Amino acid sequence: MTNKEALEVLEDLQRLLTHYRHISTELVEANGRAIEALEKQIPKKPDEYYDGYADGYPVIEFKCPNCGAELEADFDHHCRCGQSIDWSEVEE
Repeated sequence: MTNKEALEVLEDLQRLLTHYRHISTELVEANGRAIEALEKQIPKKPDEYYDGYADGYPVIEFKCPNCGAELEADFDHHCRCGQSIDWSEVEE
């Protein structure tokens, strides 16, 4: 089972848990935290933004798609929030 498949199962479970009122709030919260943690393990592309010009060329910066923190130019594999970053389509 891949992380994406596991995430789909947990999301389905969360919908079921929130539908039934007799389920404990601790169980709903724990499943929600598991979803959040698993989502961070699935790599996401960084958000790009232009930050002015340097030497006549546009400066492209990158932010975490999860928390919005600026990502370092050394192509970190994870943001400080724990989000896995997919740099596969970004040129060095």
